[in-house]
Amino acid sequence: MSKIECLKETLINLIEAEPFIQKIDIISGKYGVNSEYKNGIYFLYDKDEQVVYIGKVGNGKSTSLYSRLTGHGSGSHKVEYWWKEIVKCKFKSFQDLTNRELNQIERLAINKKGPKFNDVKINDSEAEIIINKIAPLSSDN
Repeated sequence: MSKIECLKETLINLIEAEPFIQKIDIISGKYGVNSEYKNGIYFLYDKDEQVVYIGKVGNGKSTSLYSRLTGHGSGSHKVEYWWKEIVKCKFKSFQDLTNRELNQIERLAINKKGPKFNDVKINDSEAEIIINKIAPLSSDN
């Protein structure tokens, strides 16, 4: 197994080992700005306990799991069309990781789990379109 695949497996296992947090508890503000729910990765689940979105929470002064999910502003998930499908989440804090490292492991988790509401994944038809567009570039060399 490659180091990247090993990291993906470890990451997924760490997050999935965390307890569920119910949506109602997030909305209540229990996981607010001054909480330990910062600098980490979260999985959002639907009623069938499928991971439908993966995101990260930074370590900023006004950042928290609550603010990322239900707070004010355009970055809040409560304004997304799919928010009504979310019933619970899991969160794992990685206090020793930098913002760049959090971004990297967020991408790895998205790549591994393929949640339906993350827009950074790519399906076969999208891949084919891109391949057709870049193929002429490879023949130029």
